[in-house]
Amino acid sequence: KTSFDLAEQIKQVIFTNEWNWRNKDLAIDMELPSTIISADKNLLHQVWTNLITNSIKFNQHGGSISLKISSYEHEVEVEIQDTGIGISQADLPQIFNRFYIVDKARNRNESSSGLGLAIVKQIIELHNGQINVSSHLGQGTKFIVSIPKK
Repeated sequence: KTSFDLAEQIKQVIFTNEWNWRNKDLAIDMELPSTIISADKNLLHQVWTNLITNSIKFNQHGGSISLKISSYEHEVEVEIQDTGIGISQADLPQIFNRFYIVDKARNRNESSSGLGLAIVKQIIELHNGQINVSSHLGQGTKFIVSIPKK
């Protein structure tokens, strides 16, 4: 574990993926105050990369992505919300399972191993955190990641 600014890390992931979200004409709304945490920087980078690239990949042209950090006494909450295609209520309980791919026919143009969200959940659990998701088809998806500050 090292101490680093979580907001700067998330902004870096947004910057790295700029071509992808600009190509889809997505609006990015960021509420990312400087937030120092002690965690495995490389592993958490993988979490944000996966969640943000999914928000871009499964968003509609002209949609939006909202990123927000909320800091509490002992934990930090990161909220990533998009206006994308959403996930059905039937699929939601399974999205963190290894090799599970939501609606294979609809996503055949997108390559996926079905491992991304399983890895995300494992990394968050290694940090004694948790991830929650809510989604509605055609309206978008919201992930909330809670991790201890230390």
